[in-house]
Amino acid sequence: MVKLKYNKGQSLVEVLIALAIFIVAIATIGFLVLDAGFASRQGMERTKAVLLAKEGLEAARSIRDNSFSDLTAGMHGLALSGNHWIFSGTSDTQDQYTRSVTISNIDTYTKKIVCTVDWQFASNRTGQVELATYLTDWGRYTAIISTCAEYCQSLTYTSGICRQNAKQCTKNGEINESGGNAYCTAPTNSCCCAP
Repeated sequence: MVKLKYNKGQSLVEVLIALAIFIVAIATIGFLVLDAGFASRQGMERTKAVLLAKEGLEAARSIRDNSFSDLTAGMHGLALSGNHWIFSGTSDTQDQYTRSVTISNIDTYTKKIVCTVDWQFASNRTGQVELATYLTDWGRYTAIISTCAEYCQSLTYTSGICRQNAKQCTKNGEINESGGNAYCTAPTNSCCCAP
């Protein structure tokens, strides 16, 4: 029979190594859990900031639709007045987010809109999202049509005249454009466009 000798010091070293491995494993798992929570919070806050920035661009578009001249160059905050967006101050705040809309003149009919959202993520770390778009004075392209002749010219014909019916258009070498009939009054109810 063989007798085994156990070295008591060797057992203590094995326990210490196992304990060190266990501590490193627990610390790694704890770090991964904390990092996942940190990344999740950062993602949620960034998503909200992007939504606020998009809302800022849409608010500027709404202001432009009301009146292009309201898009004045500079830094603005946003507020709701009634059911309409207006510029108010140099920034606006929602929860921990500060939003500003900066408008720059590109030319007489074009503005660059930049919406910036800042927030304090941690005591030593900030977050920022910035979105941009260009808005034009689309109203200047809208022609007001009130006559058959104007309607024909908007379709690139040389001129137009109201006649009693579409057959008279053909007889005179013109083309009846029924969309322009609304600009004619009885008894001349057909808009005839000259090529």
